Amino acid sequence: MLQNQWAKNKNREDEEITLNVGDAAQRSGLPAKTIRYYEEIGPRRGRCRR
Repeated sequence: MLQNQWAKNKNREDEEITLNVGDAAQRSGLPAKTIRYYEEIGPRRGRCRR
């Protein structure tokens, strides 16, 4: 059921989805600790490879 709801909301660009860490972990398959880590360090820019 969660995957169906996620797919339904994922296609709506004008709607922001708020998840708690447990939901995000379950949906992504990552440990909650990993999600908290990346939430703490924030977004990073990737390196340009040539």
